[in-house]
Amino acid sequence: MINQSTKDALDRGKKLRQEGKLEEAIALVKLALELEPNSYLAYQDLGDIFFKQRKLERAISSYHQALKINPKVSLIHYNLAEAYKSKGQKDEAIKHYTKAIQIEPFNNSAFIQLMFMQVKPNQLEELVSYYRQLSKREPDNPWVNVKLGDVLTRQKKIDEAIASYQAASRKLTKMSRPDYVAKHWDRAKPAEPSFIIIGPMKTATSALYEYINKHPRVLPCIEKEVHFFSNNNKYPHGKDWYIAHFPLIPEGEQFITGEASPGYIVNNVQQRVFEMFPQIKPIALIRDPVDRAFSHYQHNVKHGFERRSFEEAISSELEVLKSVENPAEAAKKWKWGVHPGYLLIGFYYYFLKQWLDIFPREQFLIINNQDLLVDPSATMKQVFNFLELPEHLEVNYPKYYAGSYAPIEEEMRQTLSNVFRSHNLKLEEYLNLDLKWD
Repeated sequence: MINQSTKDALDRGKKLRQEGKLEEAIALVKLALELEPNSYLAYQDLGDIFFKQRKLERAISSYHQALKINPKVSLIHYNLAEAYKSKGQKDEAIKHYTKAIQIEPFNNSAFIQLMFMQVKPNQLEELVSYYRQLSKREPDNPWVNVKLGDVLTRQKKIDEAIASYQAASRKLTKMSRPDYVAKHWDRAKPAEPSFIIIGPMKTATSALYEYINKHPRVLPCIEKEVHFFSNNNKYPHGKDWYIAHFPLIPEGEQFITGEASPGYIVNNVQQRVFEMFPQIKPIALIRDPVDRAFSHYQHNVKHGFERRSFEEAISSELEVLKSVENPAEAAKKWKWGVHPGYLLIGFYYYFLKQWLDIFPREQFLIINNQDLLVDPSATMKQVFNFLELPEHLEVNYPKYYAGSYAPIEEEMRQTLSNVFRSHNLKLEEYLNLDLKWD
């Protein structure tokens, strides 16, 4: 167990790191190591600081030292994989992403990164074997089948993947609706989604999705975010592969299902969605774009995807946006890995217009994020009416994945408000709403 003096030094070091005082942070971590030479946490922190400084060799060395002391920490393997990937050492990165998953089977960050890499056939087979063994140990766990389905998909074993997703769907539905499974499942058939929450991220899409799923006539998808239409590796697998992610529903029964992939609004997928499911009902949320951008940034910092200051990230994106006339067109060629779109995503008018040029207005719902937060009961009444569901009242509407961080500096808020002002006015005119964002 870490002693108090070491903990104090590491805590102060983390605070200095967040403030960008990296050399001072290093001094405190080294002090912690003098107090407790076998502190894997200190070596982990040292690796994180060196990574932030882009001193990758030293970061890798520090992470390895941490793993010598405690080899069973998923996060250290993940950070080490990130460092190796930054150096272009992909085999080493894959090895440590895999280790992170084997320690923490549902480590989504490691799994997602791994699925985006050129994983060798034997490495994929190792993952398949791992999840099959895990399934025997946890036979009722739907998430094992979800991950197994994803790896089988990468192997292009589509029929096996579909079977694994359907097994996950049954297990998940049984957890939340055991009576439904007992009564309906054996005579039910694959069902098309009735609604799709298209985003954007950090507008309370998770909360809305959870609130919708509380309705007794709504059955959840095995994953909130399938990213089928926006992922060119998934989309070619076709409609049957996609529908396998949803629960079975008997003909004539008034149940519905849907998903929420927040990137859809900006990913230029509206034509794909309409062609496959012309009757589906898209739902979009909108939020003050300055607050959304800052929340998006904080989310990426928390999950290790962003290592720049907010000012650095915004300045970089503003430079790119100078030459952009239509954000929706720019998004088609946007380098998302370089610029996460903190600002770009907030130009809602252009993205919503793309969707509404294809979908009938009465088939499309736009919700102000603030309405959902301030009066969730009234907002959900509107949503259920839109989905043609009977009224369903909930006493409690909890917040989901609400972040906690210091507020944006007022000078930066004013700068970004000026960036968005004319575009927000366009949106207000288009929707005939007074959004009161500025």
